[in-house]
Amino acid sequence: CAAALVGPGAERAATPRGCWAFLDSGALGWERYLRFRWEFEEMYKAHGRASQGDAAVLAAIEDCRNLHALPPPPLRRPPQQLGPQAVLELPIADVRFAHNDQSERFGGFRGAENRSVLTTAVELVSGQTAIEALPRFDVCWHDGAWYCRTGNRRLAAMRLAQDFAPDRLALVCPRPVPVDEIFTHGRPGKAPKLTTHWNGDSCRGQWIVIRETGEVVGSRARGRGAYGADLLSLLPC
Repeated sequence: CAAALVGPGAERAATPRGCWAFLDSGALGWERYLRFRWEFEEMYKAHGRASQGDAAVLAAIEDCRNLHALPPPPLRRPPQQLGPQAVLELPIADVRFAHNDQSERFGGFRGAENRSVLTTAVELVSGQTAIEALPRFDVCWHDGAWYCRTGNRRLAAMRLAQDFAPDRLALVCPRPVPVDEIFTHGRPGKAPKLTTHWNGDSCRGQWIVIRETGEVVGSRARGRGAYGADLLSLLPC
């Protein structure tokens, strides 16, 4: 509960219920909590779970003015021994694209008929479709970050929707899988799954190009427009 004392609404923290008020903002509040927990765990690793570690954590709480004070936890290494049934919860913006480009049209899973990246983003922003209703996609840990092993279009729809509804669309629960040769090097006659470097060395999965329009989803690439932004900006969020 100590972390709640430094956030907005700290005056409500006098009661046991009030000290958890920072979670009222839904997924974004949960993400802030995860950021604090990660920070404190790192301090305990550095100082030990004794008086010295407690002192470091208490000093950090005293120094923080609100729950935005801490940056997102850097994913320096993957959790150990994660299997396909593991529950991995990540900020949507921290998951990177593996493909350099992608068609906007979905295919390959039930319910994908007549679905596109843009229509899915519209449904997410409007609340017609919950993010949990989309099939889980796979991610793998590569070069210091989580990359899509499958589901680049689903991630594109989530990233696009998050730009217009960040308070409701903050986290995703993908399925962790190991990196394999097909992902990094491909197979005879087939390109690897990881082609983001075709967008240039600076891309590193931070954006993906929509083939039909040449526009991008994700971090803005120089000289390219934002896919679907004109339509989504008209929606009430």
